[in-house]
Amino acid sequence: MSDNSGLQHFESELASAKDRIRKLEKHNLKTTETKPERSRWEDPVAIATLLLVLVTMGLVVITKLGVDDAHKSFEAGTRAWVIAEQSEIVPTASDAPHHAVVQEGRGLKDSRSPAISVSFTNTGKSPAFNVYQKTFFNVFDKLPDNSYNIPQSEQRPSTTVLGPNQSIAVKHAQVLSEDQYHAVRNGSLFIVIVGDLTYDDIFKKTHETKYCLFYDYITESMSFCPYHNSAK
Repeated sequence: MSDNSGLQHFESELASAKDRIRKLEKHNLKTTETKPERSRWEDPVAIATLLLVLVTMGLVVITKLGVDDAHKSFEAGTRAWVIAEQSEIVPTASDAPHHAVVQEGRGLKDSRSPAISVSFTNTGKSPAFNVYQKTFFNVFDKLPDNSYNIPQSEQRPSTTVLGPNQSIAVKHAQVLSEDQYHAVRNGSLFIVIVGDLTYDDIFKKTHETKYCLFYDYITESMSFCPYHNSAK
């Protein structure tokens, strides 16, 4: 039964109970002097009154549930939702000592220092405040699971405000050894981006987005890991 049908049912029961009480009160006025005293639970008026109380309590509960659900739906449809939306990995080539430029195409190609990026977008309808992300880039021998803890950074945390449909990006150059390069190319090692992002919505509630992406050597692109990806 939906909240609306439940509410209509209780309102109908409430009206019916009130009508029965009025009829029973009129009847009792005529019969009180002629009938012997009965116990409370034998008195139709007492029973009808109890029924009225129970129906009223049920009506209050149904109404509160409806209001709570409506409030939750409003918040979910209005709040900020920050998610990891896009990730790229592209080859680079050295053009000077300790410097490289991005090449055409995607994936590793013949690059030992690919450039990796991940962008986060507020897909909600209101700003996200105190946006703080911890992102870790590295080569893993297996993909992280949901229990993986992001290494703590020694840098001072910085936060930002992200409006609706606005994005921020994190970029990193991952330097690979010769062995790592070949292992990533054949899928025995994984280039991974993993992190946590927290933010506050306009209702002053804090939310967390977990993200994990890895280099898929078959498609030569970044793909989402099977674990450590959630938004709440």
